[in-house]
Amino acid sequence: MTSVCACSSDDSKEDEPTVTELLENKWFVAGVWDTTTDPETYEEANDCTINSHYNFLNDGTLLVQNYFLDTDDVCESNGIVTYIYILSADGTKIIVEFDYGTTTNIIIDSIDNTRLELHNEEYPEYRTTLSK
Repeated sequence: MTSVCACSSDDSKEDEPTVTELLENKWFVAGVWDTTTDPETYEEANDCTINSHYNFLNDGTLLVQNYFLDTDDVCESNGIVTYIYILSADGTKIIVEFDYGTTTNIIIDSIDNTRLELHNEEYPEYRTTLSK
């Protein structure tokens, strides 16, 4: 007896991670796009600021640690700051809640397994690029 199966292997959509799964990682700042210039410019993170990161945890906690050069060119950190975040149902917006009850909207411009590009809704002219 011979059997023939005409199977479709279009399972690629099922295997792709969701925005939630992609976002739940520690993302390091790679640089910032400035669209106020013509042409727009990209400023790569320096040896200090490249340590700045956003850590999106699966419980809705966002841990942020920024690094910067002080006036003596010494790399400093402002410590880890904790926020609460909610990912919008369509996966395009991160609503970040501050301690004092206000929120800000962070728009996800693009996300994949290695890169995340986003901007603050209030300042769309500056897009931050992050990597894992």
